Amino acid sequence: MCCVSGSELAGYNTDWLLPVAEKVVSSTVIKGSSKIRLVVIWMGTNDSVLEGMPSGQHVPISRYKKNLLAMYSLYPSSIPTIFITPTPFRHDVWRDRDPKVTAQYGEAAKDLAKELGIGVVDSQKEFKGKKLEPLLSDGLHLKPAGYEIVFDAFMRLIREKHPELAPERLPYALPSWDDHDMRDAGYKYAMEREAAELVEEAGGKKE
Repeated sequence: MCCVSGSELAGYNTDWLLPVAEKVVSSTVIKGSSKIRLVVIWMGTNDSVLEGMPSGQHVPISRYKKNLLAMYSLYPSSIPTIFITPTPFRHDVWRDRDPKVTAQYGEAAKDLAKELGIGVVDSQKEFKGKKLEPLLSDGLHLKPAGYEIVFDAFMRLIREKHPELAPERLPYALPSWDDHDMRDAGYKYAMEREAAELVEEAGGKKE
């Protein structure tokens, strides 16, 4: 069993995401209620939309970099942060952006990561030489095969820079199924519950 909580802000650039992030962080990290182990910032695809396009998503590269720094600075330095650069796309499908320009935003993210001394997944490098059509659902957004490429690079980086966060080294939130203490406690609870149900049932018959 696993518990996953997710939310999506489709089409956001860093200008639009930053105030949302500020509110979210102020209600979690600042109040001390957060159990965040890792921050991952994967932005830039929408920022790199060409200036003057109808979507209005364009953010100048200098401000994009400042926004990334502002997001990074929202969290305590004790929480590791990883950047992921924008992934390549099909220019024949998405004419409102230019692959070379998007790559420049990725370089800006890499430069900032280097300045901060944090890890970065270079998506442009990971996708280099690969046919994009099987990896993209609509020419821009990733298919499972595309996400797998990013995930594999991400996990390599985790094991290299933050091995304590590798899945096999993280503690269980609940006891494992083969934990004998848990089994004994579960068995005891099941027996007690069954006995209580039998008593309730017998009482009902007496009435």
